[in-house]
Amino acid sequence: MRTLLTAYLEFGFFFCSVGSPMEVANSEEVSVVSGRQSLSRVTFDLPGSLSSASISFPQQTASLACRAEVVVVGVPQDIITGDPNKPSHDLTFPINEAKLAERHQWKFTEWYPRCSKGCSINEAYPVKEFPSDSTLIAEPENIMSPISSMQIAPNESRCESENGDAVVLEDLPDMILLQIIEYIHPVERMRNLSVLSRKWNQLVKSRNLWREVRIFIGNPPYCKKSVSEFLHQMGPWIQKLCITISCTEPFTEKQFIDLFPSVMPSVKLLDIGFFPNLTLSVLYFMMRCFPNVERLNLEQLEKVSGDVFAVLFVEGFKNLRELILTYCTSMTVEDYALLCSMKRPLEVLSIDGIRTLDNRAGTYLVSSPFAGSLTRLYLDGWELDDLGFQALTCCQNLKLLSVSFCESATDLSLGYVKTLSKLEHLHLRKGQQFTCEGLFNFFRLSDVEKRDEFPSRLKFLNLGECPAVNDVIIDLITQNCADIESLCLVWCWSVTEVGLAMIVQRLHALRLLDIRGLDYVDGSSFLDVPDPYLMNIRYLGAEHCPGIEDSILQILNLRKKDLIISNYHNYFITFTIRDGNATFEERYDNEFHAAVNEELSAIDGFCCMSDIR
Repeated sequence: MRTLLTAYLEFGFFFCSVGSPMEVANSEEVSVVSGRQSLSRVTFDLPGSLSSASISFPQQTASLACRAEVVVVGVPQDIITGDPNKPSHDLTFPINEAKLAERHQWKFTEWYPRCSKGCSINEAYPVKEFPSDSTLIAEPENIMSPISSMQIAPNESRCESENGDAVVLEDLPDMILLQIIEYIHPVERMRNLSVLSRKWNQLVKSRNLWREVRIFIGNPPYCKKSVSEFLHQMGPWIQKLCITISCTEPFTEKQFIDLFPSVMPSVKLLDIGFFPNLTLSVLYFMMRCFPNVERLNLEQLEKVSGDVFAVLFVEGFKNLRELILTYCTSMTVEDYALLCSMKRPLEVLSIDGIRTLDNRAGTYLVSSPFAGSLTRLYLDGWELDDLGFQALTCCQNLKLLSVSFCESATDLSLGYVKTLSKLEHLHLRKGQQFTCEGLFNFFRLSDVEKRDEFPSRLKFLNLGECPAVNDVIIDLITQNCADIESLCLVWCWSVTEVGLAMIVQRLHALRLLDIRGLDYVDGSSFLDVPDPYLMNIRYLGAEHCPGIEDSILQILNLRKKDLIISNYHNYFITFTIRDGNATFEERYDNEFHAAVNEELSAIDGFCCMSDIR
């Protein structure tokens, strides 16, 4: 029996909204009752400040409750912000109900893989069910099938002008309507707008609207070749393309190739992460069909046949600038040698998750034609010792260096990294052999300060699971890296409240902070947030910090209501303002996690944070 190939289209766009800080008014009393601990009374003596609050904590009790409540008595209505045209007694923070209700559609963003994580759309937005049954997937007939004109309900599409004439949305010029459509999620364009009338159907088909496309290939039925028709019509204008294979039945190379036109010259970004079986025939086809690709994601290829990598690195994609090979475990050391000899102006390279390369991940770069053009490099670090780190000094234009495992590196490696003076973004995880002295020399400036000297340019830093990081090191970091926006110190057990206070008081640009697993902090430094410190912070990861009471985090959330906080048990703190009272809850469901990831992934430096589960 002939196997059919099913393909679907989905297009993505996403909007972010940010709340504004809320302060508890002067001389208000707060009664806090929590499932694990309680705060009997807090009296605020200074407006907008908690620095002089009198706090008494009763003995902590254990609880299995997944919800906690805090009642804030007498919160003045003038500090509860909202839309004056849509008054509401209920406001939910830090992510409002409207944002939670949104569908989290995929979107193309800048490729910043997280440590030990990829960045393919196919990983960030996996297909969890058969596409035709999923509300997140738009069937391609919605865009390709002819639609007859429909009667428009007057109360929905018309309004009265000042002189009494009816104003119809369709009377606007097409240019204006197209600009409006761009703000509507592409799936909604296909499902809803395209069926309104022939005019809307034609507008939705405008080539200017389909520069970013994701294709799903699944099991039968074939859906009348809608995807193929769409690609043949829109192919010349598509600039970013993601191909998702979700079918369980095998398909032939011809069935796959027939979906596409012979050439799609505008495609500059091609994401085929998790492609199940990349053969030479399919690779050669892609090289012909997408000749101008500059950004290629081959993350976690499950299977490759023959000399796929050899052909790719020697012959393929002459304009390639960014290459993501995260967890391509089928790539051999010999393949990597060919990659490093590739005469392409590579700027971004990720080989994180490939543990077979050891020191050769660095040493093969020394003679590489693109060593001088690399600006972002992601390495796994398994068995990468001082020799491998020394080789990285050939990449003097690096602005980002990410090493997921530094367990074989010593202080000598820190000295080599320090020579990369242009670094703005640094991940050095699991540096078990780094010493306090080595880190001190690493973050210390020379006697004669230079603006271009490491580490003065650092903005994003991950030192997770480096046990030698202590308050002395934090003192240096906060003095010499004053522009840090994202900081991860997970399981850096030697950092105390003294170090945390330095972070709070000195890093004014900080937006993301992950302190998971810090045993010796109590969170008292957060009583001065967001006034006068950390006014821009958006995320605080405080999981497994036993010294930080939930009540401290709840008060912090009241003062900085757009702040996303993960507490000891890895639950997110949420609260609702209703008639001047605040009720706190804890969320740990998939819906809220997805909303958090959507909200934070738009912030530079989110890749430094530990995994948000």
